[in-house]
This record gives sequence, structure tokens and C-alpha cells, in this order.
Amino acid sequence: MSLIFSDRLPIVEEVVATLTSAAGAGYGGAAALRAGMRRATDQFDEHAAAALARSLVDCLCKSPDDVRVLETLVILGLAHPGALAQHRISLVHEGRRLAYLLEKAGQFERAYCLGELIAERAPVEMIGVSAEDSVAVEQLVRDAEFAAARGRTDSAIRCLEEASKIDPSRQDLPRAIRDLRRKKEFNKAGAKRSLKLAFAVVLVSAIFTTVILREVRIWSRWKSLPEASRDDLPAMRARLAGINELLGSELAWLSMGPALLDRDLLKHDIELAERPVLPVLTDRVTPGTDPTPGSKNDEAEEARTRGLQNAEKGHIADAIKDLKHALEAATADWPHRQRVEADVVALEAWQKKNQ
Repeated sequence: MSLIFSDRLPIVEEVVATLTSAAGAGYGGAAALRAGMRRATDQFDEHAAAALARSLVDCLCKSPDDVRVLETLVILGLAHPGALAQHRISLVHEGRRLAYLLEKAGQFERAYCLGELIAERAPVEMIGVSAEDSVAVEQLVRDAEFAAARGRTDSAIRCLEEASKIDPSRQDLPRAIRDLRRKKEFNKAGAKRSLKLAFAVVLVSAIFTTVILREVRIWSRWKSLPEASRDDLPAMRARLAGINELLGSELAWLSMGPALLDRDLLKHDIELAERPVLPVLTDRVTPGTDPTPGSKNDEAEEARTRGLQNAEKGHIADAIKDLKHALEAATADWPHRQRVEADVVALEAWQKKNQ
């Protein structure tokens, strides 16, 4: 529906929001511009568009780099070319300035679509170029091609920009500049990815190398520990001390399991080797001295026999109890008294040492 134009113009901000809202609604570059053109055609006639163009130009005089206002002016010019012509506003010139601002903001796709749409819809403004300027333009183009072929993208862009200033009617130059800038951004992104990948590879290699060198160093220390047999108590103690020192200085490593197992076995073997030997009680009744059945010496002999049996089984407390009972029950001339007393002393000493 066409807007009925009156003496009071619509607010410029509302017009800008109306004609540029498609760009923020997820549309692509060309689709957003065409949607804005359709709205400008439906809502404004050429007379209203000319008045709006004047207001937009006034805004741009205050803020020349306002992209949204400039885009609104270009959309009005694409929808109503005569509206800009009334104020001697060059659609091609304003379109190039908008494309430059979009490229500066990194919106290369929108800038490219804008150039394509202006070349399609707007008549080409012919600007007279002298023969000398034409030769200079061709030379700059050749220099740009030479620089681009050798990877000097910045130099190529500068040459093309200079050529475009000399001959603004050359539509191929802005396209070439946009293509080179896209290529530059793509190469920059690729270089960043390659640098990150190389850094990750170097970091992983360094970590892997550090781990391998550490494992080799620890394994060398482990193999250099002195060997020890079960019969050599000092050698076992020396090896155990070396293993404890290795485990204390290195927190963890891949081949730590054998060291822990060897340490536990050495502790067990050393504990067995250091354990006191139980006194061997082998006294037996001397022939011809058998006690009379039912006598005190007979009771003492039975208690002594039980004590010897408990001692052989490792029941030290019971053995001591039985031997003391034998001493209490026996007569003073019991032939085994002295030996039993010695056995009690030995067993009590062994019991005290192992408590």
C-alpha cells in the first residue's frame, strides 16, 4: 500500500528501520537489498522518495559513515532512480562508498551483492578518462596482477584501488578488490589454523618426549640397584634402601609395579631373616631315671612333656606355664630341674623380645 505523502515527512529513523530491517532478519546480502527495494516501491512514490532522499543526505552530512542511513539512501535510489537524480546524487558513487564501508566492517558478501545489484539496476555513469589515464590504469592493473601472482595481496589491492580512483567507470576493479580481500582473509584464517595445528603437534611431541626420557632415566636407576639373594641380609637391606629412595624421589612412572612388588618381597624376606630362632628343647628322660608312677616327679615329667610339645608348636605362653608347673610339682632332686629352669628363662626372654 502506497504511503500518502503530506507536508510532514515520516521520521528518518523509522524509514531506516523499515528499509534495512531485512538485513537483520537473517536474509542474505542480495535478498536483504531486494526486500528493502520492494518495501521502498510499495510504501513510497517517487516524489516521497525524493523528499526522503533529501532528509537522508542531511543526516549523512552530519554522520558520513552511518552505514544504515547510507544503505537506506542506496535502496531508495535502486527503487526510485529518479528520486536521487532530482538532487544530483550519484547512485553509483554512493553505492561504491557503501560497499567500501561494508568491506571495512568485514561484510564482504553484502558489499559484493550490492555492487552486483547496482551494476544490474542502475545505468553506468560514463566519466571521461583521458588516454594518459587509461594507460596508467592498465599499468596499475598489470602491476596488481603481477603482485597477486607472487602472493603480495596488499600491494595488488593498493594498485587496484588507485586504478579505480582514476577510472571509476571500471566495474571490474571493485570486484577484483573484493576478491583479493576475500582471498586475503581466507589465507589469514588458513595460516591461523596451520599455526594452531603446528603448535599442538609440537606441544604433544614435547610432552611425549619428556615422558619417554623420564621413563628411560627411572628405568636406568631401577636396573642399577644392587642385586640381593635371600641368604644375604645386608644385600637385601641395601637393595630395599635403594628402592625406597627411588620411590620417594619419583612420584609415579609406567614401570612402577615391579618396584613396588620387589619392595614388598624384600620387606617380607628381611622380616623373616631378622626373626629370632626359637630355642630347641630336646631334653628327654635319661634311661634309668624314670619317675615312679603317681609320684611328684611323675606329675612334673608330664607337665614338662606338655611344655616341650607346646614350645615345639609355638605356644610359648602355654609352654612356660607347663614348665613352671613342672618345677613346682617336682622334688628338689629332680634330675631335669636345672634344664627346665634354663628353658623357662630362654622362653621368657624370647617372648619378651617378640612382644
